[in-house]
Amino acid sequence: MEAVRSRKETIVILFFWLIFGGFVIMSLVNLALKSGETTQEVAAGPEQTRP
Repeated sequence: MEAVRSRKETIVILFFWLIFGGFVIMSLVNLALKSGETTQEVAAGPEQTRP
């Protein structure tokens, strides 16, 4: 097995890591947004119930 990868192999590997990294980042952002929404809802709760 040669140590030097072909250009196609490198692109496929980079593409795979890009997708995988994107999924990880999206899940982290989603979790951050969910926790942010819950804190905002708790903070804005009394104001919204006001007549």
